[in-house]
Amino acid sequence: MSEARNRRAVYTVMSEYLPELQLWPVMWLWQREFADRSPFELNAFFTACSHFPVVKQHRASLYRQLIALLMDDAAKLKPDPWPAMQRYQQALQPATEARDDAELAVFNEILASLFYDLRSDTAVTVTHYVMEQAGRRRLSRTLISPALMEDFARCAKNGERLTTAADTHQLRALLNLIYIGLCECLGPVVADRMLNQAVERAGPQARPLVTG
Repeated sequence: MSEARNRRAVYTVMSEYLPELQLWPVMWLWQREFADRSPFELNAFFTACSHFPVVKQHRASLYRQLIALLMDDAAKLKPDPWPAMQRYQQALQPATEARDDAELAVFNEILASLFYDLRSDTAVTVTHYVMEQAGRRRLSRTLISPALMEDFARCAKNGERLTTAADTHQLRALLNLIYIGLCECLGPVVADRMLNQAVERAGPQARPLVTG
């Protein structure tokens, strides 16, 4: 089945339950994280949307409806929502860019705090661990982009700041890998202390980067 046909099926089902303000974020979630997955993995999609009460309440029914549409005649599907999704995304772009810039600045503060007191050999070991793990996870559809990882390697080596645009999910995933690398090198007690201190220095706006 084509991506466009699958997208039409998701839209056909979800548009019957969600108002537009909730519908377009859900459609973009599917597009970014589930468009290339098997229909049999769509339970994870509904799990990711279950913070909407209507999805949580009707999850089993939604799943059955969607699977049935994917297997049925395309004539029953609503038109492709892709143009409307793009218009929604373009309307959000200025606010999204400002938010992403602010999050990147906060992340840079956390990164600088974490690496400031590390011995050079420990910093190298942590960086190598992060790069290796990120490479493996990209094979399983992790959202950390290669561009962000290259930028991280440069920053860790030269003590510079990240400049690559990244959303909260990517920054959170990268910070998690850094934390695990610190645990591997220094132990969880020291890693916890370092992360807590770095987040406190960065301020309350850093909290979304460490809590999902």
